[in-house]
Amino acid sequence: MIIINTLLFEEHTDMLLEILEKSNIDNKEKEYRKNELLKVYSKMVETRKIDNKYYNISHEIRTLDFLSNFNNLYITQDHLSKPGCDFKISDKYEIECVCSSSGNEKLNGLNKFHGSGMFDYNKKEQIILTRLTQSIKEKKQFYIEHINNGTISVNMPYIIFLGLGNLSYETFAGTFGFLLNKILFGVGQEVLLINKKTNKVEKVEYSHNLNIKKHNGVEIDCNIFCNSDYDCVSGILFSTASLGEKYNKNNTFLFINPHAKNKIKAYDFPNIIYWKAKKENNNYIYLPRYRGKNLNNYLKKHYW
Repeated sequence: MIIINTLLFEEHTDMLLEILEKSNIDNKEKEYRKNELLKVYSKMVETRKIDNKYYNISHEIRTLDFLSNFNNLYITQDHLSKPGCDFKISDKYEIECVCSSSGNEKLNGLNKFHGSGMFDYNKKEQIILTRLTQSIKEKKQFYIEHINNGTISVNMPYIIFLGLGNLSYETFAGTFGFLLNKILFGVGQEVLLINKKTNKVEKVEYSHNLNIKKHNGVEIDCNIFCNSDYDCVSGILFSTASLGEKYNKNNTFLFINPHAKNKIKAYDFPNIIYWKAKKENNNYIYLPRYRGKNLNNYLKKHYW
């Protein structure tokens, strides 16, 4: 377990309590979530060790704040143990929250990358990607179970809201959360196409990975949005925010699944930078946009 930074968590807890206090949710639900937050926070202060449950609670409260501008936002009544997704928007979108964690660091090898000194970040990133992939897989399974139980609508787009949890201090997420494309479409290393006559770079593309390896050598899929098993996932909200930060358009991005059976309409999320596929010749170009404006000038073109 990681030793707690008491001041950081105290300030963050105060921020979360303020969000709940100003929210429009039911008073009983408000008090329930406050009590759950303070209970796990008090335990961490007492033991001086971080409990990953704190990150999960924080993620849902910050999600409440982030989605509060949407009309007809519904938050599940945890104090009544009601089943279903964490949030619903206007009976149009189901949103389920999940926070990744570093897992068993001795087992997966992430503990080797702490402290000072030089290390291979590519190896560290592979571990982080497997942790993110595992979180998405768990929430895909959550969807299937609730569809079978009739507690989620089969005709409503399903969005997974992925937070980094304690991995936020370990991860370089890139511009507009570009890192996530490495597990959604198998985006690999940059490949430069150089004209031998002029010695100038004519095109920048990316290699493609079919899978990534876990610490135990097991290969797992890193083309989630190209896998028909995940066509139930309409999109992924991805926040790169660390503790002390509210979710906003500078640290939270929407990745739309081009192969989803229930489609997301980008205009329903007007204040969020979103990634969306555009077909060009025989290629799909997956581009970041904001209010329909192409933001690719901030990046290189990405083909896969």
